[in-house]
Amino acid sequence: MSPLRPYVDRAKKGIQLIDSIARAVSDATSIESTFHREKPAAVRLDPLVQDELATYRNAYPDFDFVYRCQDVSSEICGREQQIIQMFNNLLTNAVDHHAKGTPITITLARRDERAVLEVSNSGPLLPQDSRTLFDLFRSFRDTTTPNDHQGIGLYVVKLITEQHGGFVEAHNRPDGAGVMFRVVLPRIHQTSDVSACGLIQR
Repeated sequence: MSPLRPYVDRAKKGIQLIDSIARAVSDATSIESTFHREKPAAVRLDPLVQDELATYRNAYPDFDFVYRCQDVSSEICGREQQIIQMFNNLLTNAVDHHAKGTPITITLARRDERAVLEVSNSGPLLPQDSRTLFDLFRSFRDTTTPNDHQGIGLYVVKLITEQHGGFVEAHNRPDGAGVMFRVVLPRIHQTSDVSACGLIQR
């Protein structure tokens, strides 16, 4: 083997990492720009969640996705494709970190005038200080591979949620066996009342 081979391999990995970071920045910028182009509309969360779960069940037949809907009428004012992307990122995060043989639980509920969407999985716990968990390029993964999403997934979740007037939080579960991510979004009472959901216009 050439004595230069280790240096060449490290250089290739460095290039892959830079390319991955560049794509992550491009994705985040693209998402931000779509907020100005796509018109908000009433979005029913229950059918949206069920449709996406059907896709994930087909893609991961060995996984157990448990859905608990406590409010089938939850409707928000938003941009449907962004809400789908936000939910997909939460599911992907759970798939990547769940403990084998344990379920991934999704719950949709109502809290006063807000819709609450939770994704819970058994697996590695969050660090004690998780305040920067949703920052760009921040990841609590133990791997350093170039394809490790570069901390873009949870940043996108926060970006989309806040643009829809809501907030996202993450906690270790009380049983100490895993984590739970919670997205809270303003509900609307009437389909025509798109201003009542508190959607942030920028």
